[in-house]
Amino acid sequence: MSRTIHETSIVEKHEQWMVDYGREYESELEKEKRLNIFKENLEYIESFNNGGNKSFKLGLNEYADMTQDEFLASHTGYKMQYYPTLSKSTSYMYENFSDFPNSMMAAGLDISFDWRDHGAVTPVKQQGKCSKC
Repeated sequence: MSRTIHETSIVEKHEQWMVDYGREYESELEKEKRLNIFKENLEYIESFNNGGNKSFKLGLNEYADMTQDEFLASHTGYKMQYYPTLSKSTSYMYENFSDFPNSMMAAGLDISFDWRDHGAVTPVKQQGKCSKC
């Protein structure tokens, strides 16, 4: 299989990226699949960085061989599902919460309200790739 210079450069970048991030694949088929995803992500990064004046630039990181859906599934628990109709919404136990001191806000008092203090939410947690919760 003949590769162009650009394709060879991408393969070399992928190989170096694999070393940098300790990535190994179970088969050559998986490696080829990940290389193609890496290539798409690299092309997006280069296009973004060359696309005018931006206040920041994109770069390769440990997720460069993942699709956006794979990243979301591994870091948020989101599982991409295709349904022809929208799912039925469920109620939220605090949707009618009325203990908030509206009269204090209406009076212009400087108050703070932390939903964590009322058990409505928990502190932010980084769950990494857990997705079991």
